[in-house]
Amino acid sequence: MTPSNKKYFSTLKMMIFCLDRGAHFINHHIIFIYREQLGFLLLLAKDLVAMQDQGKTKEQLIEELNKLRRKIDQLEVRLATSPIGQLTKSETPQIVSLEFANTAIDDYEVAADELGKIIYSSQIQSLMDDFYKLTNIGVTILDLNGNVLVATGWQDICTKVHRVHPETLKNCVESDLQLSRGSGKGEYRIYKCKNNMYDMVTPILIGDKHVGNLYLGQFFFDDEIPDVEMFSAQAEKWGFDRQEYLDALSNVPRWSRKTVETAMDFYLKLALQIGSLSHSNLDLHRTLAQLNKVQKTLQEKEQMLETIVSSSRVGLGMSEGGVMKWVNEAWMTMFGFESQTECLSPNARTLYTSQEEYESVVKQLYSDLKIGTATEADSRLLRKDGSVFDAHIIMQLVDTPSPDGTAIATIIDLSDQKRAAIELDHAIERYDRITRTVPAIVYEYVMYPDGSNQFLWIAGRCAEIFELEPENLLIDMRLFWNLIHPEDLTRIHEEDVRANREGIHFDCEVRIVTPSGKTKWIKILSRPSPAPEGEPAVWSGIITDITERKRAEE
Repeated sequence: MTPSNKKYFSTLKMMIFCLDRGAHFINHHIIFIYREQLGFLLLLAKDLVAMQDQGKTKEQLIEELNKLRRKIDQLEVRLATSPIGQLTKSETPQIVSLEFANTAIDDYEVAADELGKIIYSSQIQSLMDDFYKLTNIGVTILDLNGNVLVATGWQDICTKVHRVHPETLKNCVESDLQLSRGSGKGEYRIYKCKNNMYDMVTPILIGDKHVGNLYLGQFFFDDEIPDVEMFSAQAEKWGFDRQEYLDALSNVPRWSRKTVETAMDFYLKLALQIGSLSHSNLDLHRTLAQLNKVQKTLQEKEQMLETIVSSSRVGLGMSEGGVMKWVNEAWMTMFGFESQTECLSPNARTLYTSQEEYESVVKQLYSDLKIGTATEADSRLLRKDGSVFDAHIIMQLVDTPSPDGTAIATIIDLSDQKRAAIELDHAIERYDRITRTVPAIVYEYVMYPDGSNQFLWIAGRCAEIFELEPENLLIDMRLFWNLIHPEDLTRIHEEDVRANREGIHFDCEVRIVTPSGKTKWIKILSRPSPAPEGEPAVWSGIITDITERKRAEE
């Protein structure tokens, strides 16, 4: 075997080895397809080298090619019955179906000039160059726009004459794109180009999409004699040097029809393999593109989640088997720690003020802890400096592969809420003391769009003036309206509605009849507080007993 042949085989073997190694990281089924195609080419190349190295006659070479064709057929049968040949869509790894769950690969529209972006033109070119050295049979691959993607074994009459002159080049392109039409998948066509030499063509398809053509040519059949006078006329017509043109013509190979048929059978198989490989190539490309998209989305979501968790004022921690594995910054700040390491103590007891408190909280949190539910408990926890704070703890068990179980703990520092609640209680006490010293009733109420109204707050001399407790009036404001003297009821209602409608101060003097039957005069003064648009106004006011003044006036 020649050094170039050894280099050729080494390259193929290295590609197969790399694919085997890459199968651990990329779609195993697609890798299998690539490996099968390269293995197929390796088998072909070995047989062809054997044919050349043994120096066989033309008839023997033809017989070897026929054997090779039968071997290709057997390889295809084996491939069709292998696991990859029988693979169904439902068995395809999930990563392949992320974007194309409802779209077949054959639905992808490949543009007329996109074949060169899909196939590995340089690798195929290298293989065909070596193949030409072994067999002296060239090949050309064109896309549907006539762009040459792979070319080997071209004759001088093509490269130095026909494809240099604009008119004959036009004939070449027109022959490639028009006269070559008509053959389908698994078929080839022999035709005479417009420059009067023979070409053969078979289509390259990705799925059912025609994306390019594979050509064998140019040549003559050995049972035909080239028309020298016609080619001389062509040389004169297009201004070629007649002798140089005829010399180039004499170098055009002449093959028997059986040789042409056998060679084209091989190239037909090659075109099918290129289409199959391109199909897998496209699938792999789209799969990897989708994988990149998914990875980018996951990264964005991880960054967003990290931002949310980092900026949260709620302490978050994760434990496995009762041992803390991770906490957020709010957790560290809450307990006064400076690093994750300080927080990841295996003994959660150190966070509690006493053993009894620890056992009580653990019982509340873990006694009924299940996946999908949450348990809660209140406790007083210890900071690093020994200070204590009130906390609300929420525990959730999550479904993870960890055999020890994974729990998420949420700790809410209640210090601010407790402090605010205490301050509010003190404020209410102060306000209550003040209102008890005022010889009047102080209140807030609201009138709703339907005309109903409700006390929001009432305090002061309710028992003394109304002979009713404030709690009862808060529950049912109708108790207040029932006190109004029947002769004054219409007037106070009209004043109330007008004040609400116009947003003016309410000032009204009316009589009431207490539950004991006493008749009293009261003065009601109130004004509205600003309210959001569309919301009813809240009225604040004061009610005083003016009975003595009215009697004095009478």
